[in-house]
Amino acid sequence: MAGKPNEANDKGKGKAEGSEKATSPDQTDPNLPSSSSQTPEKKLQQASAITCDTASTNLPDLPVELIWKIADSIQSSEDFVAFSGVCKALRSVSLNIKWKPGLPLLLISADTQHINNKQKIFSLYRNKLYELDLPHVSGKRSFGSNHGWIVTITSDLQPHLINLVSRIQVSLPHLNTIRDQMGLLVALNIHKCILLKIIPEVDDENQFVVVVIFGKNHGLAFAKPTSVKWTIIRGLERIEDMALYRGQLHAIHKDGSLLRFASADPESTQRSIAYRPDDVIRVERTYLLETSEQLLGVFRFSHSTPFEERYGTKWFKVYQLDVIGNGNKGAWQRLNHLGDWALFIGEGNSWPICTTNVPNCRRSCIYFTDDNWDQQGRGAGHHDRDIGLYDMESKKIERLEFGSHSPGHHSKSVWFTPILRKT
Repeated sequence: MAGKPNEANDKGKGKAEGSEKATSPDQTDPNLPSSSSQTPEKKLQQASAITCDTASTNLPDLPVELIWKIADSIQSSEDFVAFSGVCKALRSVSLNIKWKPGLPLLLISADTQHINNKQKIFSLYRNKLYELDLPHVSGKRSFGSNHGWIVTITSDLQPHLINLVSRIQVSLPHLNTIRDQMGLLVALNIHKCILLKIIPEVDDENQFVVVVIFGKNHGLAFAKPTSVKWTIIRGLERIEDMALYRGQLHAIHKDGSLLRFASADPESTQRSIAYRPDDVIRVERTYLLETSEQLLGVFRFSHSTPFEERYGTKWFKVYQLDVIGNGNKGAWQRLNHLGDWALFIGEGNSWPICTTNVPNCRRSCIYFTDDNWDQQGRGAGHHDRDIGLYDMESKKIERLEFGSHSPGHHSKSVWFTPILRKT
């Protein structure tokens, strides 16, 4: 595949064409064309410019085949959602096309003092803030994903799956069902929730598996929406992240040592397949994610300034898993750049985006959010401020500028990809 992270000859290409800041859609969005003698190609070019701000009723009378082409050409998630809301014909196409989600959006944490359940969402594609009424999210801790759903947890440990487009909320078993063999509650401290889509071609949310990393020993438990309680995976501790890769679950420890499960079943047997990289020490956070062909381990390093009561990300190291022999063993190989890929990491799932032909997404960069709960007590004013991107080639950190916000101490800002759902 062109643009794989380990292709060293990508280094001289420079920034992707879409690295410039997006202009305001109020300045750039054209009006939709009316029916005329235009060629189908011209109609496609104009009608595909539908955006959240310009969806209108004067849609041209287009053949179904052309509507499918328009839908397939849309690059941003918010444009695709807006496209689906123009009329019944477009929504029907939107629900049936296998549209590949584009850039994720950033759900910005909000102070519980905010009124009217308003939540701010930042679009990288448009470099713009939206404010939405999301009562199902307000006051809850959120975990993002690229599957169209997020996981939320209330202050009394009740988790839900929420689709931020349809506003549908699905209950998960209460976290007070995670108990040790003595019956004592052990899930008071939730480090991470990971949403796994075990069967990629099935969009039924009841088939999702949610994994939580909990407790002082970083244990694992999992459940489906149809489960009555959480199931603890006995014998596993010090886990930092999990990912599906080639139909098998993988789990990574903080130091980078890697476990492979026999299948996609969290209760299947595991074996160690890779030791930690030699140059990974004093790491702050560890992430695991798959590209189309590779499994990547991402290590985040931070610094703290106790006298100023603040902390921040300094750099990242990225490794790909090289399989050895019959596949039962592997070794981490250091990557100096990501080619045409960008990575999105933080609270919840982590995933890659191919930046080719994607405006305003920087190639070979890691977009990160603040998921450092260990530093929660270090300066309330700096909570949820460690948000930005790390350029793998220049080794520099850049902060994302999306305006001021009053961070909520119950949650962190999270990446998510909106996906339509059939109702």
